[in-house]
Amino acid sequence: MVTPDDTFNLKCWVDADFAGLYRRAPRENPNSARSRYGYVITFGGVPLIWKSQLIKEICLSTLHAEYVGMANALRALIPICSMIVEMLNFLDLPSQAKPEVHCSVFEDNQGAYLLATNQRLSVRTKYFCVKHHFFWSHVFHEERNPDGYLIIVKCPTTLMNADYLTKGLVRQLYDSNRQRLQGW
Repeated sequence: MVTPDDTFNLKCWVDADFAGLYRRAPRENPNSARSRYGYVITFGGVPLIWKSQLIKEICLSTLHAEYVGMANALRALIPICSMIVEMLNFLDLPSQAKPEVHCSVFEDNQGAYLLATNQRLSVRTKYFCVKHHFFWSHVFHEERNPDGYLIIVKCPTTLMNADYLTKGLVRQLYDSNRQRLQGW
């Protein structure tokens, strides 16, 4: 069993599987070319929310699938963080006892990580602009957004806690993923 770590840290692991049903589902099935994303949000080290879902649009690359997954995860994480901060302010704790809320998002795809942290559009990623870049104003960037409270962290695939929400894993990887996240 997972025990709380006595912090107010929100952590979010995001993963996606690009066209994972391709050649596994019949071609006539409209889901055969769709990608799946999954995320896990923990609060104080304990799983709070988790989700696994097929992406409604057809993704054109792994970057696209990972970035759509990150945008959807942040649609859940940003309001949760605001609610926790508001709740802690409402409690009116003494300033020396006031806890800090830290938000970290773990991404294992290099392209999605760089796009979220560098926040530079290219001709290949310009079409993401309207739909998926809404969270840029919340992401910490030393020069452009020093007030951002979300930190995007590059995570190795072997430590991606949302991995088992997006694809089937061999028993050893599944067990280690479950152990890290759920404690059993």
